[in-house]
Amino acid sequence: TSSITQERVETLGNLGFIWLLQRTVDWDVRLEELRQYKVVHGHCNVLQMFSENRQLGNTQRKKHNKFLEGDISSMTEEHIE
Repeated sequence: TSSITQERVETLGNLGFIWLLQRTVDWDVRLEELRQYKVVHGHCNVLQMFSENRQLGNTQRKKHNKFLEGDISSMTEEHIE
Protein backbone atom coordinates (compact mmCIF):
# COMPACT_ATOMS: atom_id res chain seq x y z
CA THR A 1 0.00 0.00 0.00
CA SER A 2 1.07 3.55 -0.63
CA SER A 3 1.28 6.20 2.05
CA ILE A 4 1.00 9.04 -0.42
CA THR A 5 -1.86 11.38 0.32
CA GLN A 6 -3.90 13.45 -2.09
CA GLU A 7 -2.18 16.53 -0.69
CA ARG A 8 1.22 15.07 -1.56
CA VAL A 9 0.00 14.14 -5.04
CA GLU A 10 -1.14 17.72 -5.59
CA THR A 11 2.11 19.15 -4.19
CA LEU A 12 4.16 16.99 -6.55
CA GLY A 13 1.87 17.90 -9.44
CA ASN A 14 2.32 21.61 -8.70
CA LEU A 15 6.09 21.06 -8.92
CA GLY A 16 5.65 19.57 -12.39
CA PHE A 17 6.27 15.97 -11.30
CA ILE A 18 5.65 13.57 -14.17
CA TRP A 19 3.87 10.41 -13.11
CA LEU A 20 5.13 7.39 -15.00
CA LEU A 21 2.97 4.33 -14.74
CA GLN A 22 4.50 0.92 -15.00
CA ARG A 23 3.68 -0.64 -18.34
CA THR A 24 1.28 -3.51 -17.87
CA VAL A 25 0.28 -6.31 -20.15
CA ASP A 26 -3.29 -6.23 -21.33
CA TRP A 27 -5.78 -8.54 -19.60
CA ASP A 28 -6.51 -10.32 -22.88
CA VAL A 29 -2.81 -11.12 -23.41
CA ARG A 30 -2.48 -12.72 -19.95
CA LEU A 31 -5.77 -14.55 -20.43
CA GLU A 32 -4.50 -16.08 -23.68
CA GLU A 33 -1.25 -17.07 -21.94
CA LEU A 34 -3.31 -18.74 -19.21
CA ARG A 35 -5.41 -20.58 -21.80
CA GLN A 36 -2.24 -21.88 -23.43
CA TYR A 37 -0.87 -22.90 -20.02
CA LYS A 38 -4.06 -24.88 -19.34
CA VAL A 39 -3.83 -26.68 -22.69
CA VAL A 40 -0.29 -27.81 -21.86
CA HIS A 41 -0.68 -28.51 -18.12
CA GLY A 42 -4.39 -29.35 -17.78
CA HIS A 43 -5.05 -26.76 -15.05
CA CYS A 44 -4.80 -23.04 -14.29
CA ASN A 45 -2.79 -23.25 -11.06
CA VAL A 46 0.27 -21.44 -12.39
CA LEU A 47 3.23 -21.63 -10.04
CA GLN A 48 4.34 -18.18 -8.97
CA MET A 49 7.83 -18.88 -10.29
CA PHE A 50 6.72 -20.73 -13.46
CA SER A 51 10.01 -20.78 -15.34
CA GLU A 52 8.55 -20.49 -18.84
CA ASN A 53 6.59 -17.31 -18.00
CA ARG A 54 7.29 -15.88 -14.54
CA GLN A 55 5.11 -12.83 -15.16
CA LEU A 56 2.06 -15.02 -15.75
CA GLY A 57 2.43 -16.71 -12.36
CA ASN A 58 3.29 -13.52 -10.51
CA THR A 59 0.49 -11.52 -12.08
CA GLN A 60 -2.14 -14.21 -11.49
CA ARG A 61 -1.22 -14.68 -7.82
CA LYS A 62 -0.99 -10.97 -7.01
CA LYS A 63 -4.32 -10.13 -8.60
CA HIS A 64 -6.08 -13.11 -7.06
CA ASN A 65 -4.73 -12.31 -3.58
CA LYS A 66 -5.80 -8.68 -3.89
CA PHE A 67 -9.25 -9.82 -5.00
CA LEU A 68 -9.56 -12.20 -2.03
CA GLU A 69 -8.48 -9.46 0.39
CA GLY A 70 -11.05 -7.05 -1.05
CA ASP A 71 -8.37 -4.70 -2.39
CA ILE A 72 -8.55 -2.96 -5.74
CA SER A 73 -7.76 -5.50 -8.42
CA SER A 74 -8.48 -5.87 -12.09
CA MET A 75 -9.61 -9.41 -11.30
CA THR A 76 -13.38 -9.50 -11.10
CA GLU A 77 -15.97 -12.21 -10.55
CA GLU A 78 -16.45 -12.20 -14.34
CA HIS A 79 -12.73 -12.77 -14.92
CA ILE A 80 -12.66 -15.64 -12.44
CA GLU A 81 -15.59 -17.38 -14.14
